[in-house]
Amino acid sequence: MVHLSLCVAVMYCTDPGEVEHSTRLISDPVLLVGTTIQYTCNTGFVLEGISLLTCYSRETGTPIWTSKIPHCVSEESLACDNPGLPENGYQILYKRLYLPGESLTFMCYEGFELMGEVTIKCILGQPSQWSGPLPVCKATQDRFEHALQVAEAAAETSLEGGNMALAIFIPVVIISVLLGGAYIYITRCRYYSSLRLPLMYSHPYSQITVETEFDNPIYETGETREYEVSI
Repeated sequence: MVHLSLCVAVMYCTDPGEVEHSTRLISDPVLLVGTTIQYTCNTGFVLEGISLLTCYSRETGTPIWTSKIPHCVSEESLACDNPGLPENGYQILYKRLYLPGESLTFMCYEGFELMGEVTIKCILGQPSQWSGPLPVCKATQDRFEHALQVAEAAAETSLEGGNMALAIFIPVVIISVLLGGAYIYITRCRYYSSLRLPLMYSHPYSQITVETEFDNPIYETGETREYEVSI
């Protein structure tokens, strides 16, 4: 009797190794065919490559993993910088850095219409880039007409203000000139009056003429009168 012995070979995958700045979860520590390894990057790092590896058997040779091990790189080295704000617009959920795969949405203020992509996405690369350019917020026709009306109203107000100022300024100047002239006139009149004042009054004593002297009966000529004086 012949005994046949069958040798069954056990198939394993070699350990792919650890990934820096990450942790891994292994489904079977023996690493048999069908075993999976899940890599997860630590906080502040982003995984480059495929996070899940599977050990599979080939027709010939030793079993291998479905892909190479990934890498964990810092977020800043792969993140997209904030592209900035469009004029007359804003961002939703503003951040300084956006990781690959994250999106950024833009909005315009009232009276403006967004021209371009509302949402752009950070695409992984070396370096990472945004999927589209920064959009533009363009003024709508209604806002343009409103701005034109405001400008016209401002011009009219300025013109009216200038006319009003002129209307007030001219009478003030005229009144000032008249008051100044009246003041000068009154001042001069007082000056001349003070010069003429002594000449306007007659001498307190009447002028004595020759005739008035002889009208006095005491001094009648040609007559001598005697008076008795009793003591």
